[in-house]
Amino acid sequence: MNQQLGRETLLFIDFSCEARADGVQARMALSGEIDTNNADQVARVVATALREHRPHRLSVDLSGVTFLGIAGVRALVAGRTQAERTGCALRIDRPSRIAGRMLSLWEKCQPRVRSPRP
Repeated sequence: MNQQLGRETLLFIDFSCEARADGVQARMALSGEIDTNNADQVARVVATALREHRPHRLSVDLSGVTFLGIAGVRALVAGRTQAERTGCALRIDRPSRIAGRMLSLWEKCQPRVRSPRP
């Protein structure tokens, strides 16, 4: 699925799904910019993949991502949460330099849950 959203934001989504003996594996490769103009598109594709294919694993390849805004990060995090609820492991593969930086910053900004001391 290739789609141009807005005037200057270009996002390409390539989705494939494979049935294997150990379960269904899905792969999604994103390339281009992921920002407020198209983050909802990413969220919809992840939700549709989980609902229609029920994969055990969903790999999201970000090697072609040239910009990842906070809305895109939120869409990926929401997708991971939704995947976990359905018993699917969502894994980010080969993040581009910018995507890796944004995801790392997001992780560092999340509150840490500490175990209560005995």
